[in-house]
Amino acid sequence: MFALRGPEFLALFAGLSVVVYVIVHTMIVTREAGLPSEPRIRDPYTIAYLRGDTRELIRVVALSLCLRGLLKINNATFQTVTELEIDRVQLPIETVFLRLCRAPCQPAALARAPEFMSAVDAYQRDLTRRGLLANDQVKRARWALVLLGSALLVLLALMKISIALATGHTNIVFLIMLTVVAVFVLLGRVSVRRTSAGNTALRNLANLFASLRSRRAPKSAEAVSEAALLAAVFGIYGVAGLQASAYARMFPTSNSCSSGTGSSCSSSSGCGGGGGGGGGCGGCGS
Repeated sequence: MFALRGPEFLALFAGLSVVVYVIVHTMIVTREAGLPSEPRIRDPYTIAYLRGDTRELIRVVALSLCLRGLLKINNATFQTVTELEIDRVQLPIETVFLRLCRAPCQPAALARAPEFMSAVDAYQRDLTRRGLLANDQVKRARWALVLLGSALLVLLALMKISIALATGHTNIVFLIMLTVVAVFVLLGRVSVRRTSAGNTALRNLANLFASLRSRRAPKSAEAVSEAALLAAVFGIYGVAGLQASAYARMFPTSNSCSSGTGSSCSSSSGCGGGGGGGGGCGGCGS
């Protein structure tokens, strides 16, 4: 194979890179599928965090509170409807959410608040304990396989480069670039949040609740819980009967301003800053 000309070797190397990635990916999935896990989840906030990290958790909590009349949307900010309800909600993350939104508060500011992130960490610890999010042990096992695959590709590339240089061929830039890209893609496999069991749990939930996606907008308290569960599994845009414009006000899109968790921010200040006009939860079905 090392006797092949440059273009032919590059094509062969690209194919080998794909094969190595598939093998490494398959070995990781197979290994993680055999690890102990607790995949049965019914709490919508836990599901939301499993599916999309802090960003999706904020969206689903906001949707649930909004549908229950505890939270209103003022342009790009949240605001608690009445402080009297703060101590009546049962879940710690809802209590923190409403407390931080006593004054208008942006999603990005919520994601930066230590008090809120402390509540979020409880979901991360629970999912990690269940084996649905990757812990340090899982990541170390991934590193071993990824480094093995990367070492193989780098070794092949170095051997070809040494042969090329020895025979007076210096056009090795494309091989170096291809090797860097292949190794970079392999390294990305280490940082995947969910384990194979976590991905399987989400697929099973999607199959289980697929028939409920056609339901109309929620009206009763029971239907609100159902809507939160559907939003956790499919995303807030997957809940039938709820206007997309309401979500556009919840999470305005901006190309120039976004938080590290992916929640967009607006021109007003964070929690406690000045809020815009408007109000209610228009389009949220309350």
